[in-house]
Amino acid sequence: MARHVLSLIRVSGKSQIDRTGIPRQLEDIATICKAENLVVAPGDEYRFEGLSGASVESFPKYREMLSRLSDPRISGIVFSEVSRLFRPEFPDQLSVSKPFRVNGKLMFYADGVLDLRKEKDQGIFYAEAQQAGAHRKRIVKWTHWGKNQRRKEGNCKTDPLPAGVRFVQHPSANPNELPTGHFEYTENAYRIKEAFRLIVAGTSLAETGRKTGFVSHTRKRPNTTLLRLALSSRWWIQEKSSVNLRVGRKMRDDGTLFDGNRIAREDPIIVKAAWKEGEGPLVSREDFLKAQEILNGEKKHWVQSRGEAHSTLEPFLGHGVVYCECGGIMYPKVFKRRHCESLYYLCSKTSPNYHHECKLPIRKHAVVDQEIKKFAMIRLINTNFLKSLEPVQPVIDTGAIEKQLTKLLRQKEAQYRRIGTMRDEDLLMKLIGETETQIETLEKELRNTRQPVTFDPAALRQKYLDFGNIPLPEQKELIRSTFSKITVDAEGSIIGIELRDVPGAWLSVWPEGKPTPPLM
Repeated sequence: MARHVLSLIRVSGKSQIDRTGIPRQLEDIATICKAENLVVAPGDEYRFEGLSGASVESFPKYREMLSRLSDPRISGIVFSEVSRLFRPEFPDQLSVSKPFRVNGKLMFYADGVLDLRKEKDQGIFYAEAQQAGAHRKRIVKWTHWGKNQRRKEGNCKTDPLPAGVRFVQHPSANPNELPTGHFEYTENAYRIKEAFRLIVAGTSLAETGRKTGFVSHTRKRPNTTLLRLALSSRWWIQEKSSVNLRVGRKMRDDGTLFDGNRIAREDPIIVKAAWKEGEGPLVSREDFLKAQEILNGEKKHWVQSRGEAHSTLEPFLGHGVVYCECGGIMYPKVFKRRHCESLYYLCSKTSPNYHHECKLPIRKHAVVDQEIKKFAMIRLINTNFLKSLEPVQPVIDTGAIEKQLTKLLRQKEAQYRRIGTMRDEDLLMKLIGETETQIETLEKELRNTRQPVTFDPAALRQKYLDFGNIPLPEQKELIRSTFSKITVDAEGSIIGIELRDVPGAWLSVWPEGKPTPPLM
């Protein structure tokens, strides 16, 4: 008697769709169905084109297929090999196989039939899955190497072309060979040529955009950002360049791929492109370089100069370490008037981003800095006072840290699933490294919560014995190296400190249950 099954066809890239991936799997499935007396009813074939084997669980249609295994009329799923089912990166991804075991369904593939209720078949499945995941990593490595090699060849197209350039593929006798060809300018390139002429002639970027048609479709005004990107491309001097790369690529719920956003590549790859015979550069190299110089000169840099910032922040002794009692860090501010200027600290939680949470955001600079000086010159050299300071282990919300850690681990898994789907694997590996660094930091924080906190009053006193006789820049450096946080109240008085040498704890300036010690 024939058994009803679902069929699974999955390919990761367009090259597999266009060449042998799908036809080969269809042929294998037909052979398996004939040998095992299987029937795939209309609507029971699931075809996933362009879906990575490491991210199958995040695809709704794939989850829908697994949910159908609870139907008693279905005997299992047929596919050509285990790698078509998935390519696991982590052990927890083996949960894909759970519906087969729970519902007693079979896996039919070219090497036989697997029943995950049997211990022997479980071992075979685990080995096949591990091999599929390892093979995927090798494919990613090979693909990345191949793309970098093709970027260095002038007759290959690897990165997206700007509007105005097209790639003409040369006919190839072997369809499995990598396509080669040459590049040509299209009609759209001539408005780029006009834009270069206007920029070099001294026309503004906005006026150039208006005249050449670089306008926003919504506001109907010049789109200078789009024009600047177009003019910065080296294709106009016939150089094949890989200057930008795309980030944030991901699979949408409908199965289409979102290409992400472009950012500048740290080390651009620039080679001479294979152009159409007899077709010269769109603009001369001199005009191109001159236009780049003009565009770079028109950029607005809203950055305060080093000298100006140094002179402005010089008077603020507590810059970077002073916090408001509401919890927000306080930034130095200078309010200049016609004949004078006012210096003060402003709480960060008074910004619109915090919905103006802080009710008393301003502290006078003179009051706060005077309190810090008094604290450093009088209290921090007083032995009785230092002995009264006791490190207090903070009540850390380990649950929140563990929750954030779990989120980062899921994020790391999602990033690993994107291997093979992003154009630039180096960037993806960099993002994975940053996620792993955050995970290590949180794990270290969890470990530190279990370690006792120690405090050396004598060492702290020794640092501040000569505080009043050193220049202000050295005082500021000493304050920053000693304190990670100085909390002040509404009057500007210090109500709590946190030392850098005592990680994970804070020191109460006036411990509960103890009188304030004498200053002398």
